[in-house]
Amino acid sequence: MNAQKIVYILGLLVVLIAGLVTIPYAAVAIAILGLITGAMVEEAERTWVLIVAIALATVANTLDAIPGIGPYLTAILTNLAALAGAAVVAVIVRKIYERITS
Repeated sequence: MNAQKIVYILGLLVVLIAGLVTIPYAAVAIAILGLITGAMVEEAERTWVLIVAIALATVANTLDAIPGIGPYLTAILTNLAALAGAAVVAVIVRKIYERITS
């Protein structure tokens, strides 16, 4: 298991746990793990990260009406959208850096 997978799994765990219980500074942890994950994304997967981030941001608040579990699902998807959004920021910054240095 490489470092990228470990950071990605940690990010998913924080997203899941923060969707179910209150964790102090969860947003900061999600942002940092997302930035690290995005910085390590290979060039072939960058478009996929952008599409996932857009899709998650679009559908994150749609499950709130489900009785009982809706708010939890919404919180998890919102946190996942934040993780993907931070990864997109890192992907964009990395691409700009690559264009400047090449």
